[in-house]
Amino acid sequence: MLRLTQAEFATGETATPPAQGWRPAQLPAFFIQQPQPADRIGWYRLTFDLPAPPAEPLVLLVQRAVTTAEFRLNGSLLNPGVRFAQGDGPAGTQMSNWPHWLVLPPGLFRAGRNELLVRLRGDGVVAPWISGISIGPPEALRAEFLLRDIPQRLVPQALCVLLAASLLFGLRIWWRERLPLQGLMVLTAGLWLAQLLLYQFPDLPLPARSMTGTVVALWVAFHWALLGLLWRLSGSPGRWFAPLLAVGSAVPLAAALVVIVAEPSLTVLGLLMLPTTLLRLVTTLLLLRWAWRARTWQATALAGAELLWFAGPVQTMLVATDVLPPDPFMLTPASGLPLYLVLVVLAAQQLVQQRAQAERRREAAVQTERQRMMLDMHDGIGAQLVTAVRLARRDDVPRETVAQVAQEALNDLRLVINALDGDGQPLPALLGQLRQRIEPRLLALGQRLHWQVDALPQMPPLAPAQALDVVRLVQEAVNNAARHAGASTIGVALAAVAGGCELRVSDDGQGMPAALASGSDIGRDDSTGGSTGGSTGAGTGIGTGRGLAGMRRRAARIGGSLHILAGDGGRGTVVLLRLPGAGKAG
Repeated sequence: MLRLTQAEFATGETATPPAQGWRPAQLPAFFIQQPQPADRIGWYRLTFDLPAPPAEPLVLLVQRAVTTAEFRLNGSLLNPGVRFAQGDGPAGTQMSNWPHWLVLPPGLFRAGRNELLVRLRGDGVVAPWISGISIGPPEALRAEFLLRDIPQRLVPQALCVLLAASLLFGLRIWWRERLPLQGLMVLTAGLWLAQLLLYQFPDLPLPARSMTGTVVALWVAFHWALLGLLWRLSGSPGRWFAPLLAVGSAVPLAAALVVIVAEPSLTVLGLLMLPTTLLRLVTTLLLLRWAWRARTWQATALAGAELLWFAGPVQTMLVATDVLPPDPFMLTPASGLPLYLVLVVLAAQQLVQQRAQAERRREAAVQTERQRMMLDMHDGIGAQLVTAVRLARRDDVPRETVAQVAQEALNDLRLVINALDGDGQPLPALLGQLRQRIEPRLLALGQRLHWQVDALPQMPPLAPAQALDVVRLVQEAVNNAARHAGASTIGVALAAVAGGCELRVSDDGQGMPAALASGSDIGRDDSTGGSTGGSTGAGTGIGTGRGLAGMRRRAARIGGSLHILAGDGGRGTVVLLRLPGAGKAG
């Protein structure tokens, strides 16, 4: 087995090796030092002697070549298809990410002197660099090759597949449930996958500057999403971190656009990576503090996996800024696999917990709605049916009276069913249904209904619970005016106002006591209603004040405000309900 480290070097921008200018060189080696342009082309010539050509194929192993390299043995091109960047054209083939295993047939070798030529070019950002070169039998070099190939190529490929599956599953869950953290997890997986795809496909036909800007932009955007996710998973109370992360990510992203236009350099790349690396350091420290305080396996696993992966970006940044030599074994992106596995476990736990919480919230909402419906049925339809049963058992009550009470209960049941329409209904349509039920009864009593309900194009349909509360409130106000106020005309008006709408139920009856004439909010518990003898108009309801309390509760549940006002000239009463533009169901 041959280890080739002694070479000759010369620069030349053509596709053929230069005729002169060769000087001794030692591999591994840079041939560009700043401030020289990093995209120059250099040639290495390595020679070795063989007593005779080998009987079996040999392998040429190059641990790392930055960025684009072409190998020729005794004049034969070993890796055809490699593309070198030309000026502002497409970027060259990116060969930096994994080792290179080239099979050498016995016919390529000569007895005596053999010559290996390496044509090498940087990419404008990373200076050209090449490791030592080994030639030998496949079985002698396979372990050394796999030691680099598994973390540099196979693990990232497996991670790509896992991320793609996680992204599809996460999108499906997020689209259906929209639970907290799901969107950020999906965004993180998507940006992570984009980074790895750029790593896996080295021959994208992008201009060199665009390739540089894309790499930097993906780097910053991915870390913005990842660090935000880690911060939220740790439950860190530091509110300062979110704005710091936003600013520390926005500035490098904006600078990435400049990189696309301006001539990139090692210094620019290092500066763009520095803020993100510092934010990564802060996040890692927060995770370590959380793990120390929580002492749970989740906290320990997440902090340990992040600490392992944090070493990768640090190594990348230090290599890019020429602080560290370009070691053939790069931690990134293989060191992200443990973090991915921990995040998948934590995401599954979060999903189970959030689903359980959502189910508990749904059950609580259903129970609340059931209790509301039970109370409404008990106080409304139930009371009417009890009255009908009692009247039916009395011989002195006409059957028409019993039928009328039963009909009112049936009408009330239909009203509840219409109001609880699951599709939601506009407020004018709901009031129109109520009008059809109450206007014939008012006319039979000699009372006129004045109807003025405007369309509300900006008002969204009411939820079932809101609809029932609004209809019940109007029904209560109309019934009070018809039964207790001695009114000849009852008005129902609906009009749009700034920020929502106003619903007014007015009458020309006896008016209300001076204690209620101030127009104060109905939310005030007025105890004077019990002494009015039930003749206070639409506002007070049945003289005990229970009508006021019920109307108050309904107004509060739909996020509105309810006022009792005196009519024009002090005659009659006005019940005024103000609703916001998008009512809030209670």
